Amino acid sequence: MSSLVNAIVPALGPLAIEVPVIIGAIFFAAALPLPAALVAGVIGVSVPFPLIAPPEHVPATMPAAVYASHSSDTEVWQFSATEPVPKLASDTVLIKVHAAAINPVDYKLRTPSLPLYRWVVPPTVGRDVAGTVVAAGASCDGFTVGDEVFGISSTGAVAEYAVAKCSAIAHKPQKLNWTQTAAAPLAALTSLQALKLGNLTKGGKVLVVGASGGTGLLGVQFARVLAGDKGTVVGVCSGRNADTVLLAGADAVVDYTKDDAVEAFANSNIGQFDVVYDTVTSPDAVDDANYEKRLQKVLHGQGQWVAINGQLSDWVRTVADKVVPFANVQRENYHLLMFKPDGPQLQQLAQWADEGKWRPVLDSAHALSAPGIAAALGRQRSRRARGKIVFQITDDTGSDASTEQH
Repeated sequence: MSSLVNAIVPALGPLAIEVPVIIGAIFFAAALPLPAALVAGVIGVSVPFPLIAPPEHVPATMPAAVYASHSSDTEVWQFSATEPVPKLASDTVLIKVHAAAINPVDYKLRTPSLPLYRWVVPPTVGRDVAGTVVAAGASCDGFTVGDEVFGISSTGAVAEYAVAKCSAIAHKPQKLNWTQTAAAPLAALTSLQALKLGNLTKGGKVLVVGASGGTGLLGVQFARVLAGDKGTVVGVCSGRNADTVLLAGADAVVDYTKDDAVEAFANSNIGQFDVVYDTVTSPDAVDDANYEKRLQKVLHGQGQWVAINGQLSDWVRTVADKVVPFANVQRENYHLLMFKPDGPQLQQLAQWADEGKWRPVLDSAHALSAPGIAAALGRQRSRRARGKIVFQITDDTGSDASTEQH
């Protein structure tokens, strides 16, 4: 079944985007915290036939983290020592993976409430990949064997080999190691696209909700780049993570664990902000507040609220605006990001990294093994990771992670 899905998913083309977006957003968004629109953006690719077998020096099978066939709350992923190496197409590359990273969406796809995704999502876990190109399709301009790259995999990333579309990768930043590089693609693109969607410009004022998470920390750093030294960046996080957020570039933090701190901040900053970047609000986040209700007042009349998740009604409106010409049914000055893999934006982020404008923050690094997979899953599900959770696939991968590997 794994080999069948690996062959079918890259060939779905536009249907890999539109079917999960429309059906998923309407029927499953309430159960999927990073909903179908983002999932489709990650896995949706348009790859022509025929598929090409890997080079002869590449083994037929590989170790990988895969979705369990009958996942439960405690066992969503499992280790496979013999997963088929994915085939590539003319506009894709085959990557020898050095490091990979995971995101909340990765453990929320294979659940009993989401049967559609059992057949659409590739069996291998993860989308964030960093490694060396070992084969390139004939129409893959700009990349060749031996190139060090990073980006979004279309076949899963937590494995020895992965396939990525050439338009969804970029050349690796020279000043980041492999684990740092793997931590970037999805979260970095999400934050960059969200801030651009909010029209953040030089001198702007932005509030980042969930500022100490993997996406939020990148949001703080990119907000500083886009708003400049004369801009204002404020992060909402717990007091124990305040120093990390301030080091990332925030001017101030709001400690949501203190009684009435969020409300006090909102009441003293009415109409003061240009953008609120919300990485937290989610239908399933029972331990987290709906920050829009509490912080909407800090935006001025033309201010923009940009979220990476939201209520089912907002996802339906967002999808309707995407697929129905001139629908324009979404709430005014409110946006739900529909993530899109973007190679040129990744290359821009690589340039910024080499210029010292941002640096990934790693929560923990794990080995590609059964204990490592279990530890990474537990940490991701905790919703309290400080930065990105990564897998070190090869021995030459350095790591700045603060916790031990498993």
